[in-house]
Amino acid sequence: MDRALLKEREAFKRRALATPTFKSMMSNSNSSQYKFSVLARLVRHMRSRHQEGETHALALHEILDETNQLNVGPKIKQ
Repeated sequence: MDRALLKEREAFKRRALATPTFKSMMSNSNSSQYKFSVLARLVRHMRSRHQEGETHALALHEILDETNQLNVGPKIKQ
């Protein structure tokens, strides 16, 4: 093959590998949706506790336990 054509092909491969694919964007989207759903459950639970007049503080692991979300990973807990 022509050298110029080979260079162009290699440049195309590098650009293609650097461009995020639809699959990776979907996994990021799913991750964001999961994080949002965990947060929404926590907020909903804390709101209902407040409306019921409960005023004592809870640690994060206690809230997760009360909402049955103990399987949440450490990245979500940050």
